[in-house]
Amino acid sequence: MRQAMRGRGDASRQFVVIEFLLRAGADMLKRCDNHLNAFEDAVVQEKNFPPGLKRLVDLLRKQHPKKLAAATFEGEVVKPAWSWEADKPVTLSEAIDAVGFQDTADLTRVTIARSDPVGVETLYNYNLVAIREKGLADVLLKHGDKIRVAARAD
Repeated sequence: MRQAMRGRGDASRQFVVIEFLLRAGADMLKRCDNHLNAFEDAVVQEKNFPPGLKRLVDLLRKQHPKKLAAATFEGEVVKPAWSWEADKPVTLSEAIDAVGFQDTADLTRVTIARSDPVGVETLYNYNLVAIREKGLADVLLKHGDKIRVAARAD
């Protein structure tokens, strides 16, 4: 599935091939060698897709029996995206544990960029060390959250 998404050539043909693979039972959430699954890869690559593939994330979400959600990561992380079943609440701590931090990541400076209903981006800052050590309420993730992780300067 990921191969079909990354193929070169006519975008409308790629879209038809992906649609066929989904109907034939391809698993868009299967990971291979600890890489992103096809859904996560589509979320990360969506802005780079040609016009014919722009609606691929929507197609993948519609084809899955359960509603899917995904957040993207920027900074010192191993995986740039993480997906989950949207009906199950997922916290920022769980997502960070799942994507894997590099040694240089600074857990005290994690930012979630979340768009408000009007479409203006608002930033929220969360200190994960405080969340974990002081038992503060962890932050529930929403589909489309963009998580930034600051790197240490030392």
